[in-house]
Amino acid sequence: MGFRFFTLRVKLALVSVLLLAIPLIGFWYASQMKDYFLFAQEQALSLTAQAVSTILNERPDLFESNILESFDEQKEIHAELISSQIELDGFTDDWQDLLAQAKYYGFDNVLENYGIYNDDTLNFKHIIGKRDKFYYALFMVNDDSVIFRDKAYGGLNKSDHLQIAVQGQYEGQLNRYFLSPFESSRVNGHLMRKDPLNYFPEKTELDIRGYWRQTLDGYTIEIRLPVAMVKNGRISFAIADVDDPLTRKLNTVVGTSGTSQSSDLGFLLVRSPMLESILSALHSSSARIRIIDSRLRQRASVGQYYGEPDRFRIESQNSFSLKSLLKPIYAFFSDRYKEERSQNSRYFIQIDDLDIKKAIRSKQSFTSRRPLENSDAEILVAGEPIKYGNKVIGTVLVEQATNNILTEKNRIIEKTVDITLIVFLLGGFVLIAFASRLSGRIRKLAAQTENAIGPDGRIRDTYKASKVQDEIGDLSRWFAGMLARLKEYNTYQEKMADNLEHEIRTPIAGISASLSNLEKKIAHGDVEVKNHLSGIKENVKRIESMMGNIREATLLEDALKLDEQTGFDLKEALIVWVRDDYKQTFPENNFVLEFPEEPIPFYGDPIRIRQMLDKLIENGVDFSAVDNPITIRLSKENGQARISIINEGPELPLELQEQIFDSMVSIRKKSNKKSHLGLGLYVARQIAEFHGGSIMAKNREDGISGVAVTVALPVS
Repeated sequence: MGFRFFTLRVKLALVSVLLLAIPLIGFWYASQMKDYFLFAQEQALSLTAQAVSTILNERPDLFESNILESFDEQKEIHAELISSQIELDGFTDDWQDLLAQAKYYGFDNVLENYGIYNDDTLNFKHIIGKRDKFYYALFMVNDDSVIFRDKAYGGLNKSDHLQIAVQGQYEGQLNRYFLSPFESSRVNGHLMRKDPLNYFPEKTELDIRGYWRQTLDGYTIEIRLPVAMVKNGRISFAIADVDDPLTRKLNTVVGTSGTSQSSDLGFLLVRSPMLESILSALHSSSARIRIIDSRLRQRASVGQYYGEPDRFRIESQNSFSLKSLLKPIYAFFSDRYKEERSQNSRYFIQIDDLDIKKAIRSKQSFTSRRPLENSDAEILVAGEPIKYGNKVIGTVLVEQATNNILTEKNRIIEKTVDITLIVFLLGGFVLIAFASRLSGRIRKLAAQTENAIGPDGRIRDTYKASKVQDEIGDLSRWFAGMLARLKEYNTYQEKMADNLEHEIRTPIAGISASLSNLEKKIAHGDVEVKNHLSGIKENVKRIESMMGNIREATLLEDALKLDEQTGFDLKEALIVWVRDDYKQTFPENNFVLEFPEEPIPFYGDPIRIRQMLDKLIENGVDFSAVDNPITIRLSKENGQARISIINEGPELPLELQEQIFDSMVSIRKKSNKKSHLGLGLYVARQIAEFHGGSIMAKNREDGISGVAVTVALPVS
């Protein structure tokens, strides 16, 4: 039997795939639970947003409405909250946590220019923060030529300097302060005169103090000024650049906004301490609450919306365990997320999410989901408007990551994977064991059935019926019964030939005797009658020959067991048989005998070996023309004597190369002179196999049409 892929084991293994329903159900359940938890979390966030909104309703004082009405995004200056002490020394060490929030000012922020300008000649980064009752500001200036103040000149416009402009005591009033040191040192502000063309200071402002320190790329200015000095949050900063130390002409002014008139002042935005206080009492550790004003600016923010850490990433750092081996499987089916740190010190950034913008502008309650990049997690957002009368003055946003929900879903998936693996291992082991036993029984049944019939087509007594009470056992018993009936029929056929030969021989003998007597009585009779009698006698002889062949084939196996075996030289015997028998019997055919020099000893029955060769020689003569030689080749190979009968003539059909040695198979053309029942080669095979050998026939491979029949016999 050839190799087959879809065996019972494979089919049962495919059936076991139905066990995948277990993880599929588990994954479906996890997905349903995730949806339920998401809905519940959205509702919880929505209730939180409503609670915060209820507290903030009718409180317009928390939003500094005068700043909202005069909003100009280009003039905004965002003030950070400073938690640590700032030392005014011109170094940036105290600002490390806020340096990433520094805003860049360059080409797009030029206020005045009197020459050729590009960003490389002058630019700066700026940070301002609030601590207690003071504003602290840091300016990191890149300047290709630093020009300090001239001690011989009292004006402040002939050197690099910092300009600070704030709103005065009254609306429309402007106060300007310049800072310009003689060298890297402490510096104070100077209140400038009201005349914009007069650059001599009116007085020194000791409340504005700081430090100016030169650096490799320019200089750093670190200052402090009182919160009370900045009326209504209106303030502007500008860096004035002088590049030529001889002419000391002003070259460029780059600033946050204009410093020449009050309408140009920028807006200093600081989060409301009252809002921070209210939100701090309401927020949770895993959610963020933000207040957005009507201009879509973030006015307060408390909390962070990160959830639980990714447990698979954490467990990968643990020591070796069974869980660590299964970790890749868990991770493949689980949702991955990351700890998304949401605390942003930029409290007045614009809302840049289009969906949230649209929802806020609808001035209605809403819930939304925002995906996290490179993560399966989402950010759930609940919004609630803050009202003052019939007017919406802001929006409460409550945000929370779905990490905790994904963690719960992953736990369910992990348990599902564990259960699935256990079921697959146990179920697979049982199915494989069952399939192995089942296929083993079927293979045993197939082997018994195949061996129940011998090469000669007879039924052997080797088949044993199974006693197992199942379908395969029933099939085994059915095969046993079928083979028993076939054997009985086979025995009947074998005996029938013997009985038939015995029964027919008696009347044939009587017919032959009657014909002989009749022939004597009409010795001088009509010639035509004599011819008819001669034909009848010839047909009777043919019948006797046919019955003899049948009897010979039928009784051959029993006769072989009774024959006497002896040792003889197969080469010498073959030489004698060809010389004294076959050449005399078939004088019209040319026999070519090939044999080795050394003798070939053989143990067997020489009479039966000659009988076998008679059948093969007769077969070769029948299929060979008179002029074509018949080669009889004897050789010794691998402990076997090989006798080949090679003739020239018609080739043997491929499908008959194995069947011609079976009983009652013949490819000779029918002849009226000689009967062929297909028993000759069958007898030859029986004799060869009785002597432990084999016989085969195949077409010649030397380019000549014909057949070579080879007998292989073990050498004694």
